[in-house]
Amino acid sequence: MVLQATQNQTKTAGLLGSKFDVVNRIMHNSVEGGLKRRLTNMKYYHLSLDEKSFKKGHNYITVLSDSESGIVLDVIEDRIEDACKELLKSQLDVEQRCTVETISMNMWKPFMKAATELLPKAKLTHDRFHLVGYLNKCIDKIRRREVKSEDILRHSRYALLKNRLNLTDKQHIKFESIMNTTLEVVKGYKIRELFQFIFGCSDMYAASTMFGLWTRESVRTNVKEILEVVETFKAHAIGIITVNT
Repeated sequence: MVLQATQNQTKTAGLLGSKFDVVNRIMHNSVEGGLKRRLTNMKYYHLSLDEKSFKKGHNYITVLSDSESGIVLDVIEDRIEDACKELLKSQLDVEQRCTVETISMNMWKPFMKAATELLPKAKLTHDRFHLVGYLNKCIDKIRRREVKSEDILRHSRYALLKNRLNLTDKQHIKFESIMNTTLEVVKGYKIRELFQFIFGCSDMYAASTMFGLWTRESVRTNVKEILEVVETFKAHAIGIITVNT
């Protein structure tokens, strides 16, 4: 429990008056014991593939998790297709791979290709976190383009991307002043908010209808950054609609 709280082996050793190698050995024994207790014939129905950056630069690991329990099954360095395939093969035998019904991921092609090949019955889905992330990047691209000629957008990044409930008073004033303009970044913000109605749909028909409405409204903005996101989302529409209903 101390190690879990500190997230640091050296601090844990100091608090317990122990040596670093003792704490390290206990940690590794605990992990090894947990892996042995994992049932080799366990069935997984809903999985998640995610990428995490580490160190400096574009260094990544790929994380495979059980979406239902939240348990991390394993990680592997890199996020290329071969690494993803190796991760899936090492954690799931052929029978287990055939029981997977859905696998959630971002729209990274190597993930999608590996999952399509090795999980024949699984639907590829894209979760809310990744989808909103794409839309936030879209808003920020518009903001960075428009700030070159619009002083009102200076120091506005957090005012536009943070949850409105978490805005400081200063950020809230900045947000309201921007919303009263006709800048394209305002269109981007409204498109993001409209998209989130999909998450509240009760079935695929409603989600599909909402997605169609969102697509039409997005195209009407005629903002290049928004149009790029529309094309990406349209190419993955089934994965977007399926996971959120």
